[in-house]
Amino acid sequence: MHAVLATLLWLAPASASPAAAPADVRAKVDAVFHDYDRTDSPGCALGVYRDGKIAFERGYGMADLELGIANSPQSVFDIGSTSKQFTAFSIHLLARQGKLSLDDDVRKWIPEVPSYGRTVTIRHLLHHTSGLRDYIEIMALQGMQEEDWTTDADALEAIARQKAPNFAPGDDYLYSNSGFFLLGVIVKRASGQSLRDFAQANIFGPLGMRHTQFNDLHTRIVPNRATGYAKAEGGGFGINMGDWEQVGDGAVQTTVEDLQIWDQNFYEPRIGDRALLDEMLTVGVLNNGKKLTYASALVRGTYRGLPTVSHGGAWVGYRAQLLRFPEQHFSVACLCNLAEANPTALAYGVADVYLASQLQPASAPKAAEKSAKPVKTRTRSSRWSPVRASWKGSGGGGPSSSFRRRRAGSGSRGSRAALGTSRS
Repeated sequence: MHAVLATLLWLAPASASPAAAPADVRAKVDAVFHDYDRTDSPGCALGVYRDGKIAFERGYGMADLELGIANSPQSVFDIGSTSKQFTAFSIHLLARQGKLSLDDDVRKWIPEVPSYGRTVTIRHLLHHTSGLRDYIEIMALQGMQEEDWTTDADALEAIARQKAPNFAPGDDYLYSNSGFFLLGVIVKRASGQSLRDFAQANIFGPLGMRHTQFNDLHTRIVPNRATGYAKAEGGGFGINMGDWEQVGDGAVQTTVEDLQIWDQNFYEPRIGDRALLDEMLTVGVLNNGKKLTYASALVRGTYRGLPTVSHGGAWVGYRAQLLRFPEQHFSVACLCNLAEANPTALAYGVADVYLASQLQPASAPKAAEKSAKPVKTRTRSSRWSPVRASWKGSGGGGPSSSFRRRRAGSGSRGSRAALGTSRS
């Protein structure tokens, strides 16, 4: 009896239901998600936040096509690069605690990163101005797929083996998952806790985000998790999931209801304070003085005349967008479990409904609006068949021996020891 009651309480929406929104608004929002409002397709979960409350929430499409479970506001999604803001917040918390400085040389914490003659700082990592190559692209070039089991050690070696950065630190902006993966490693070494445990103790737990976590174990059971899908060749859908265990650049699993709690912390801080949140929103500056639109995993932009703060995400069959209009105290979270979904366009479509009277007339996107979306997220690589020539310069003549064994079907954790510290 107690177990049944607990289940019912867990499934109950934390705030407003779809009925809380006027019928005409519901109809317009439902029209935005028309393509996903069906029982034979994956889809999305939507959360609309206004003045500190959930104004509208609903699931569209299916969370699990095999079991016939629909998406709901309580469905758990991998949010890809939208996770980065939790890593950045962890770094700022540690800076406030005096355990690190944003101007620390990365090599102070991660000596495995080569010295390139110019100091790469934690601040460079936060703003994607380090010049470090993206470890996910490196892995893809060596033939690894998201279904292959890889760990932090793999990613760290992939980064450590690079002979030179793309540019001198601070000279340019280039979105790179390597930076935020390394920030996750720094959290672990500065705090003595894994990023998963640090975030739970300092962010998710104190805020009451009960269904949110950094998932650093590919075999972990995540209650109410939506399955990731992609369109299959010839029609229908196929499961599109990954076994990479790296965190920092991605790997947060959460719901639209939990994200409302996080969103509200930017208005009424329960963790951190106003000064820390202002630091989160401070954009990066290049060596030549040019200001970026990218802050600490939050992108400053405008949409039809209104300031926005946002960050999207993409990983295997998941897509995400958390879009905030700070002056209106209005936000939209759109989490999808279909690789072909575009939650950014969907989120702006919802904003068009709710903020119609405050938005300027629609026109071609301005440069600032275009920059409100990262040029790239933690995203799935295209299928690629490696050849020996493609491994020139990678330092190892091809994938590691343990990777070959896993691809051959071993899947043994025992083979992990041979990999040392490699995700390249």
